[in-house]
Amino acid sequence: MKIYKPRLLIKKNQVRYYVKVKLQRANLGIPNYLWFEFSKKYLPFVSGNSDVFLACLLPLAMFYKEDIWVSGKVSKKLLEGIKKYQKIFSHWYPDIFYKVKIFPEQTIDIKNDATGVATAFSGGVDSSFTLFSHLSQITHCLFVHGFDIPFSDNRGFGVASRAYDRFLSKHKIKLITVKTNIREITRPVNWNFSHGCALIGTALLFQKVFSLFYVPSSDTDGSLIPWGSHPKTDPLLSTESTKIAHHGLGLTRFDKLEKILDWAELYPLLRVCWVKHSGLKNCCMCHRCIQTMVMLSVLGKLQNFTNFNRPLTRDAIRGCIYKRGCWVFLSQTISKAKKNKNGALVFDLRFALFRSKIIVWYEDLVRGLRKFYHQTPLYRPAYRFK
Repeated sequence: MKIYKPRLLIKKNQVRYYVKVKLQRANLGIPNYLWFEFSKKYLPFVSGNSDVFLACLLPLAMFYKEDIWVSGKVSKKLLEGIKKYQKIFSHWYPDIFYKVKIFPEQTIDIKNDATGVATAFSGGVDSSFTLFSHLSQITHCLFVHGFDIPFSDNRGFGVASRAYDRFLSKHKIKLITVKTNIREITRPVNWNFSHGCALIGTALLFQKVFSLFYVPSSDTDGSLIPWGSHPKTDPLLSTESTKIAHHGLGLTRFDKLEKILDWAELYPLLRVCWVKHSGLKNCCMCHRCIQTMVMLSVLGKLQNFTNFNRPLTRDAIRGCIYKRGCWVFLSQTISKAKKNKNGALVFDLRFALFRSKIIVWYEDLVRGLRKFYHQTPLYRPAYRFK
């Protein structure tokens, strides 16, 4: 993989910061350029080095087992961290990610006077809790167009970003919005594995202002799984000027929701849906929506969150599939429903948990059998013959 020198394109009030990317493999059907677009007023914040592109494209290079030649300047600390990052990821997924070598054009010790403290903010439970926990410390929030909201959906992102900007301005926090095609260019890699590098890489774009960047955690200690964002790997993508911190590890999503429950400003802004976007409205039908609605219902606050505008039905609760990482806070929800003497909800949640465990167990079994089949001595010759 060749990452060319970063370029700037300024058009009216918008800036596009981009690089050409050339892989050894041809005809992958992915873009040849990785770009980030943002307001011209953020241009003084941009570091100008190649850290952002190296961090973002690392999973793609590891996936295709391609060494990386990087033009421009790269942080020495980031390069050291990436060595450890690769060791962990290749250990987690030895058949998917491989260690690659990195050949930077120039390495530097980044030194600047950055004092800002930032966090990713998308309006979800995890990012809202991180913001709430450091409200007096945080100076900037980063909201990325092209992650959970497709960059083709300008209207939905515009509605959400304007609402978040008004909300954060009251707390004297600046919202930085960035649009990027990183998810499209890393499409061959499962987003579950690449989203951490994409988020942190985008944050490294603003090293001149971010001295500390919080990555909101997705899981708790008891349900940690190898994932794109993880307390072991996120800090390894720090540079000399920007420290990356994984926040909220000790709490489940139920715990986080309980702590921000009385934050009235958040009632019309909580956005958890990744399936069907309509500005700030949640679809109220996908598993993310159902899980959040169930927790809010148990806590007696569902009616306060006005962007859940569909009723929560028993069929929806029983039909929801909870992945392994959700079982801890689902058990908490069941315990809370018991205390509230809500027998119907306890039954529905237990049914959903039992059904989910069977489905997950079956999926794991199929995955294991498929992996065993692919590793058998007869498979590879037969595949080549085919």
